Amino acid sequence: MGGLSGQLTTHVRLILKGGYGTNEYKEGDSYEGPLGEAELTGMWEGPTQASLGYRHQVLDATTANYFVSDEIWGRFYKLWMERLATDVVASYQLNQFSSPNERDEHYLQAKAEVTLRMIYWLYLGGGYQHDGRALDNETISNYTVRNIYFLSLAARF
Repeated sequence: MGGLSGQLTTHVRLILKGGYGTNEYKEGDSYEGPLGEAELTGMWEGPTQASLGYRHQVLDATTANYFVSDEIWGRFYKLWMERLATDVVASYQLNQFSSPNERDEHYLQAKAEVTLRMIYWLYLGGGYQHDGRALDNETISNYTVRNIYFLSLAARF
């Protein structure tokens, strides 16, 4: 893959990558096709950032030769009063597996985090993350959920 990354204006950054991939396997399906990624980010004072992105990739799988993954995400980050940061991320991912174990997996993830700078180098944070996975093939159809609450203490030098 190759591409471009640059600041279009003082408030807009763009990343574009594209390429072509081939995965060959001794048995079963092989993949040959395009790959790509794009992300558009708006930046304002505060600092405040909002991003939208898309990724199309091919990855090796354990139960099949490969899977094609399409992911869409959005992110919003804001720093309040130079000490309190909020970060919200949401993404949807569709994974399509090759034979012999053909199936579709849908992932939905949402995460919200708040971080407070206690002193210059010490940060206290916490948040919530929701992960949802839907599996759909000819014989099985189910939905699993994972809810994560987290607390963090970090020293950054």
